[in-house]
Amino acid sequence: MPKKTLRSVLLLLLALLVGVITGCEPPAGRPLAPRTQTFAELRVVRRGVQIELPDDAVRAPGARERLVDGTVVIVAEGGLAWLRRDAGATLLISGPARLRSLRDGVEVESGRVFVDVPSAEPTKLRAGGVPLELARVRASVEVAKGAETKVYVLEGEVRVAAVTGKAPQEAASPKPATATAGEELRLPASVAENGTGARVDRVVAWEDWTGGLATTDRTAAPPPFGIGTVGARPAGDVGAPRSSLIIQSLDLRVTIEGDFAVTEVEQQFFNPASETVEGIYRMRLPRGASLERFGVDRLGAIAWGYVKEKAAAAAQYQANVYQGSTEDPALLQWVEPGVFEAKLYPLGPGASRRVVTRWTEWLPRSGAKGERRLYVFPMAAEGAESSLPLIEELTASVDLMRAGATEVRSGMDGVRLDEMIVVRRQDFVPRSDLAIELFDEGRVGARAVRAPHELDATALSPSDRPRAAQLSTGEPDYLLVPLRPEAVKEPAGGLDLAIVVDTSAATDELELALARASVGSLLAHLGASDRVAVFAADDRLRPAAPGSETFTAIDPPLRRKLERAIAELSPGGATDLGAVLAEASATLDPSRRGAVVYVGDGAPTVGERSLADLRARLAKAPRPVRTFALATGDGANLSLLEGVAQGGFAARVTDGGSAARVALAVLELAERPALLRTVVDLGPGVERVYPRELSALVGDESILLVGRLVGEAPKVAIVRSPAGESSIPLEVKPLGDRGDLRRRWAEARLGDMLEEGAGRAALVDLGVRQGIVTPVTSFYVPTTKEMTAAEISDLRQRAQQGELAARQRERVATRDAASRTDGDALEQAEGR
Repeated sequence: MPKKTLRSVLLLLLALLVGVITGCEPPAGRPLAPRTQTFAELRVVRRGVQIELPDDAVRAPGARERLVDGTVVIVAEGGLAWLRRDAGATLLISGPARLRSLRDGVEVESGRVFVDVPSAEPTKLRAGGVPLELARVRASVEVAKGAETKVYVLEGEVRVAAVTGKAPQEAASPKPATATAGEELRLPASVAENGTGARVDRVVAWEDWTGGLATTDRTAAPPPFGIGTVGARPAGDVGAPRSSLIIQSLDLRVTIEGDFAVTEVEQQFFNPASETVEGIYRMRLPRGASLERFGVDRLGAIAWGYVKEKAAAAAQYQANVYQGSTEDPALLQWVEPGVFEAKLYPLGPGASRRVVTRWTEWLPRSGAKGERRLYVFPMAAEGAESSLPLIEELTASVDLMRAGATEVRSGMDGVRLDEMIVVRRQDFVPRSDLAIELFDEGRVGARAVRAPHELDATALSPSDRPRAAQLSTGEPDYLLVPLRPEAVKEPAGGLDLAIVVDTSAATDELELALARASVGSLLAHLGASDRVAVFAADDRLRPAAPGSETFTAIDPPLRRKLERAIAELSPGGATDLGAVLAEASATLDPSRRGAVVYVGDGAPTVGERSLADLRARLAKAPRPVRTFALATGDGANLSLLEGVAQGGFAARVTDGGSAARVALAVLELAERPALLRTVVDLGPGVERVYPRELSALVGDESILLVGRLVGEAPKVAIVRSPAGESSIPLEVKPLGDRGDLRRRWAEARLGDMLEEGAGRAALVDLGVRQGIVTPVTSFYVPTTKEMTAAEISDLRQRAQQGELAARQRERVATRDAASRTDGDALEQAEGR
């Protein structure tokens, strides 16, 4: 017997033996996939959600819970959960409901589920015992035990799947039952597994219970976090429309050391046009990440950019870019927090260009003992099909050599090769994130990290290096302290929302429409124990509708009344943001869970207008209140709203779809308890600790503090909040952080300087010395002619090293292919 065949048979026997020993009942008569693999992500939107992993007790899910094969999801009455499968399908689950998440699909045993399958690859869903196939479809599924199952199709087609493993006479069916848009597939309790006895009815009207997820059209959306896209235009022609370039390859390389992760993304773009063009590269960093480097290919290696003053860098770039130029500069500029845009030249006809970005981040810990770390490469694409990136070849490798994990779980069918997780895809549209879970024994207290101030000369131009080196002498070390609240308690019962809709004179019709969609999405998911008050606001609060200033339990008539009232509001008056937020906070009952949700452009015209003044005004309130902000439209001041949100977040709303998704995110976070007005004391040995003001510590969520160590390292962190004072033991460890702490501290210091009104020269000096991209500094990649002889020599040396690394990757790919061949043989032996 061949070795591979023998190995496959042994693996099959081992899997069957494990199933017998553990007592797992394999779904659909097959063994469960190993628990090292996960296939979906679950989020709790409203309370009352539990999960049961195979052979585990029922428990509450954690933040961004990853689901293994056979996980049961249980949603109580009034509960709401959101699930995204790695294959791309998303499900909104309304309680009471019970379903099982499987490797190859979902079984809905009972409840109401909205399913969105955007791709052409079918998703398997078993409803009421009948297997269905869904591709490019949006449908609402209602399953009740012993009763008729209803599947209403909003878009696409749902059909009963062919039953496999049956004798021909049993599997035979005259014609599979099929429902298309506007039709409802009805499956009586007595229907056969192959759909015999099903019927299809035309439905005139259907009530959207999803808060707009089901009924809003997909529109063009920003590229996913982590994935850059390039739009091309003729050189220097700013007004020309951009055509998207093909992403030939994306090579993701991740290294995890303890809780510290370094991510490098190398993308290769192809220009199919017959002329030389200028590329506009746009990318978004994951939340909490710090940009380390940006570079482009040059002489077979990557030429890294260095930080320069923004105007000077732009002028230097533009001097090299004109029709017919053969120079090859690149320029990366700051757009808004976490969003960057780069200009690339030249992109020749039929030519490819590589772009590399590198960032660093700290993995959050969750779980009762902080035993779980989660690395996520956020690449889930939303929006219209035509706006989504297509990656011809994706390769991801995650190095776990120094991760210190006793157990690792990977999504997207990641293959474990020694201390490496490898994922490969071809012709891939990313519709889910790549998630890697790492487990260990957890920690008592917190482990702080100490790192020296080290100059990164490669991030500075040769002319700036001597001065930066001189100023770096004697700089203190940095200290990073990750903190998790031990126990956060809030009043039991329902949730009170005070929704404030900005109707000042600057509000236009589009912003009012977005406000109506946002409020409607929030109201759709409030339950019988929740209450809401809705206000219109300019320089003061007033009821959006008669009686809407009183907190009232929501019902369908009230929901329609409030949505209609918001649509009929007339803009007018000035905007006093501080006054209306303070007034709305005062309306909340301190004995209940509550939050203020502001919906508007975040542009105050009277009263406190700066972020510092607004924070000072809100700090005078008798008690802290959780605040969320929904920035309506592209012109809304998201940065200011992010600053006033406490215990919540600010997010931009641009259409009905984003309003529905943001509303779910608001309720998800509002369900998690938080400590407001928290102060952390690290002792006299740490100066300039950022963030200066902690708006909240949210349950089971880490927050990062970074400061400069000017004395003895602290042994404890004292946390003070309205709930009392606690002391958290600190263990301080040194770590080579690639300048992460220096950059984080500098970026926070920049925010302080902006609030203080520091001059442009001081801001530029900070950005250049610390090597960070800011509103006044950019990354500039010099042309070959502008590089020094030493830089060119280094480039050639790294090109040779790159060839060796490429050979090593080829060897890894060969091993990966062999592993996949064995896996295919195992699947064939299992009969799948």
